[in-house]
Amino acid sequence: MISGILGLKKSKSWKVTLKFAANDNNSWLRSYHKPYALEMVLFAYYGAMLGISIWYEDWGLTAYNAVMSLSFLIVSFGDYFL
Repeated sequence: MISGILGLKKSKSWKVTLKFAANDNNSWLRSYHKPYALEMVLFAYYGAMLGISIWYEDWGLTAYNAVMSLSFLIVSFGDYFL
C-alpha cells in the first residue's frame, strides 16, 4: 500500500499465480479445485445434525441444518461451481 501511495515502480506490476492444479494427478476434479477441508468437515457435521433432526422430527432445526450444510458444501466447492 505504501509503495502505491509513493508511486513506486513495484506497485504497478502484477504477480499472477496459479492457485489450483499445482499437483495434477490426472483427475479432472482435483486438477481444477481441491475442496477446502474445514468446510467439508462442517458440511459433514451439519449433515449429521440434519439426519438427527429429521429423526426427531424437529422441523425448525431441520430447516436450519439443511441451509447450513448446503451453505458449507457450496463454500467448499465454490471455485468449482463458479
